[in-house]
Amino acid sequence: MKARIMSLSHALHARHGLSPLRLWAATWRAVRLHRSRQRLSALEPHLLRDIGLTPEQARQEASRPIWDAPDLWKMRD
Repeated sequence: MKARIMSLSHALHARHGLSPLRLWAATWRAVRLHRSRQRLSALEPHLLRDIGLTPEQARQEASRPIWDAPDLWKMRD
């Protein structure tokens, strides 16, 4: 199993320049973004108003796919 992971890591690095650390970091950012969006969608309407959002806007944000991240969160080359 470890050999397959190392082989995949090597292939990703060779093809996309992704080191294992960068791949791990990108995965962790995606997980954090997903969690943040889910928490946003769970906020009560009066709390959403406090941050200037409607419940519909919060639902739309929560339904975005994890690869649809703000430019600030995207990996820099």
